[in-house]
Amino acid sequence: ILQEYFSYLAPLANICKLSVSEHGIERPKHSAFGITAEANVYVLLEGVIELDKEKERLLKKADKLKKELDLARKKLNNKDFINKADDNVVAKVKESEAVLSSKITDILSIIESI
Repeated sequence: ILQEYFSYLAPLANICKLSVSEHGIERPKHSAFGITAEANVYVLLEGVIELDKEKERLLKKADKLKKELDLARKKLNNKDFINKADDNVVAKVKESEAVLSSKITDILSIIESI
């Protein structure tokens, strides 16, 4: 279906080439990817973005998130906070801790892949 609609997809995605394989292929080096139930999609990044600058941007983002994660963990390790705060506030901080940790893991994985 992608090849059938390539003429519509190309200008929207700013691509000039599309390769489709029905067999599993290895992920190309320096590529972004997405996984759906129907397909794995790889977008080559080399020559499209400056990889060093993108890594630097992602590292800064991860550092910022780590600071937020440290703050959330400090609150959760503070007995006074746990004892005095409403249960819903503590639950939100716990949820925030999990989300931040997941985001950091995702960003570090992206950095390794590019």
